[in-house]
Amino acid sequence: MVSSRRIRINREALIALRRKSALSVTELATKAKLSHGTVIDLESGRRQGSAKTIRALAQALGVHPDALIANPVESEPEAVA
Repeated sequence: MVSSRRIRINREALIALRRKSALSVTELATKAKLSHGTVIDLESGRRQGSAKTIRALAQALGVHPDALIANPVESEPEAVA
């Protein structure tokens, strides 16, 4: 069974890596075999990605998928008594 769980993408990292690779949104979309709209939505934060989408972007950008995943929300620090 394939999971359809959505993963929050680190949009700042996605944009920075795309620019570092000197790729336009359209070029990245083509290289990752995604739609232009999908990349725009991921970069703007309007959409989260599936594991498949993150792997495709990472491969297109030449990075490990972890480089594109946003850090989980950190818990509040515990109060010191």
